Amino acid sequence: MSPALARLTIKHQVTGENLEPVYTVHTTNIKGTECKLGKDLFRSPRNKSSTRNLQLIGKDSLSSCLKYNDDCTAAYNVINERAMKSSMVLTAATVTLSDEVCIAAREHVRGAVACINERLVGDKRRRSKGWRQVALVAIEESKNALMVDDGVNEPQKRLHAHILTCTGLEDGSRIEDLQRCLKRLAREGVKNGVEVKTSYIAKFPYSDAVRLDEEINGELPASEEESLVDPLGRGAWKETRSGEQYVFRRLPVNQRWADYLCKDIDAPTFPANKSKPYGMINGLKSEVAAYKRERYEEGIAFKRINFVVLDKAVSILNKRKEGLTASKVLEIYDSLVG
Repeated sequence: MSPALARLTIKHQVTGENLEPVYTVHTTNIKGTECKLGKDLFRSPRNKSSTRNLQLIGKDSLSSCLKYNDDCTAAYNVINERAMKSSMVLTAATVTLSDEVCIAAREHVRGAVACINERLVGDKRRRSKGWRQVALVAIEESKNALMVDDGVNEPQKRLHAHILTCTGLEDGSRIEDLQRCLKRLAREGVKNGVEVKTSYIAKFPYSDAVRLDEEINGELPASEEESLVDPLGRGAWKETRSGEQYVFRRLPVNQRWADYLCKDIDAPTFPANKSKPYGMINGLKSEVAAYKRERYEEGIAFKRINFVVLDKAVSILNKRKEGLTASKVLEIYDSLVG
């Protein structure tokens, strides 16, 4: 492995991207153009975790919806690591909050996420019946939906919550358990008021690479159902929407979902209690803090890397036949320059 490739691999690990190929193609403003997206190194844990735009290599601007912040990136990686170690599955959920919960979230003395936590996890007496797994929670205002007008106060926008967690087969950690817990928060009588999923459909532009693939291997299927029996197993299908062709893929819940939660988290949604519209439950906050410190320290070391010495460190690691990780390479690197 060359120093350049090793540097790129380590950077992906240090930034928390972990080489997940979910941002290979920009899907919004730059139609039909393939490009690369990347994240900056983690900032100091003492700094406020503000939202940043993903870097777009070779272009000047980015769609405003492609954002991330260190908290959400770290939370995703902590949850994902726990899921892999415990044979669990990353799971995303969305719940339309009831009027009662909307009002309580806006006014709760300890903040909106604390309000959600009390109902989702439960107090000490009811915790056995609540959600047990670590989770990242983001609360957003609906664009148009308003709460019922009580004739006294001006109707406020409804709230909904996005949740990133992991589910498994044990009692208290199943998808059915998560759905049951979310119903405590949900507005009754609303279609899709509680949605829980382990995969989602991603949309990509119909690029030159896709066009070339179709010239060589034949047209892509026209629906997800047809893609399941595609003899080439390309796992994709194409559709025309608003006069434009797009390619679709069903992907497992991944880092892209955590970044999606960042699109509105800087909005002043809760002026009454001045709380952030996102947070972590069931001990995730402390794990995220430790993860951020580690990535920040690796990032400082990454900035000082010398390519020649890095090549030696990679060679040593290759001879040991150990996996290439940022921590292992940087450990060897430090011993060589020390």
